[in-house]
Amino acid sequence: MSSLLKLPSLKTFHLFSFGKSNLVLFSLLLLDVLFAMNHIYMVLSQNWNTFFALTEDLSLPEYFQYLKLICTLFLLFYLFLRKKDVGYIAWFLFFALLLGDDAFQLHERYGAMLVYHLNLQPLFGLRAVDFGEMLYASLAGFIVIPFMAVSYYKGSWEFRKISVDITLLVGILLFFGIVVDAIHSMLSEVVYISGILALIEDGGEMVAVSIITWYFYFLFMHPNRKELFLHEVFVSS
Repeated sequence: MSSLLKLPSLKTFHLFSFGKSNLVLFSLLLLDVLFAMNHIYMVLSQNWNTFFALTEDLSLPEYFQYLKLICTLFLLFYLFLRKKDVGYIAWFLFFALLLGDDAFQLHERYGAMLVYHLNLQPLFGLRAVDFGEMLYASLAGFIVIPFMAVSYYKGSWEFRKISVDITLLVGILLFFGIVVDAIHSMLSEVVYISGILALIEDGGEMVAVSIITWYFYFLFMHPNRKELFLHEVFVSS
C-alpha cells in the first residue's frame, strides 16, 4: 500500500517524549508564545517598544532566535564528533548560513544590490526587493544544496533518516519565511491584515526554530536511538 499522510498517534509520538527534551521544547515554545502575546499587547495598547517587538530587527525576540540557532550549531557539532559523519557538517554550514543571514540581514542587503544591478521591477504585487531577496536565496541554495545532496548520498542510513526529519522542519521554517513573507508583501498596504501576517510570519519562524532546536537536543540526549524518526510518525506504509 502506498504511503499515506496521517495524524500521529500517542503510541508513536510517545517515543519522542522524554523528560529533559520535553522540558526544553515546552520552555522554548512558552517563550515564543510570551513574546507573541506581548507583541499583540503592545499593538492593541499602542504602547510600542521596538526592543520587545517580534517584527523589529535587533529586538529581544530576534536575539532569542540567534541563541536558538547558536545552540543548534553546538548540538550539530557534537553529533558530528559523536557520529563521525561528515554530513552533519553540511547541516552545520546550512544553519550557520541561516544564522549569519539573520544576524547581518544578508538577504536584505544583497537582495537590494541585485535589484540595483539587474534593474528588477515590481510584479504580481511583489516589490522589486522581494524578487532580489528570492534571487539571493536561490543563489545561496545553488551553493549549499549540492554539498548537502552529496552528503546525503554518502551518508549512513541513520543520517539519511535524520536529514529527512531536518528537511521537513526546515520546510516549515521556509514556509513562514518565504511563502507567508511573500503574501505579507503583496498585502502590505492593507494595514490590519499586514499586521496579522507579520505576526504569523515572525511568530511561525520562532516556533519552527524552537522545534528544530528541540529536535537536535533530542538527538543529543539520545544519540543512538533508532526506533522511529520524526517523519515516520506522520507516514504509514
